[in-house]
Amino acid sequence: MYLSADLRTLPLAVSLGSKFDVVLIDAPLPEYERRAPGCLGAVGSAWSWSDISALDIPAVLSQQAFVFMWVGAAEGLDEGRTAFSKWGLRRCEDICWVKTNPGHPGNTKTLEEGAVLQHTMEHCLVGMRGHIKRATDGHFVQANMDVDLIVAEEV
Repeated sequence: MYLSADLRTLPLAVSLGSKFDVVLIDAPLPEYERRAPGCLGAVGSAWSWSDISALDIPAVLSQQAFVFMWVGAAEGLDEGRTAFSKWGLRRCEDICWVKTNPGHPGNTKTLEEGAVLQHTMEHCLVGMRGHIKRATDGHFVQANMDVDLIVAEEV
């Protein structure tokens, strides 16, 4: 199931009418547009960080919930933490995706103009709402304030 709508103008609480334990945010970031012009396709243009932090995420979260938010590798780390704070979330994990390219050597689709080094990593911040304990909340995974790695090729 999917919803085709502009989330910047959609009243999330009214339109969705549900509370969620897990929310994934992978917004069309300005960083993505800088790295690969035209990659946003049907989306049109990148969202500003003020657009993203203005989303009414708390309205759709359960009392105990996780939010996974892909933030890129540049300004998104600070901006994502700021959004979490605004939404009343505590950052509990930072998942790093280290991109490899063994199947496509010389792949330069993420090489920024004038860059000396190729972009090879992105971050997914994980925020937590509520107090979640491994011993009593078996339907959740306990977060431990550390860094997890994904090492995989970018497709």
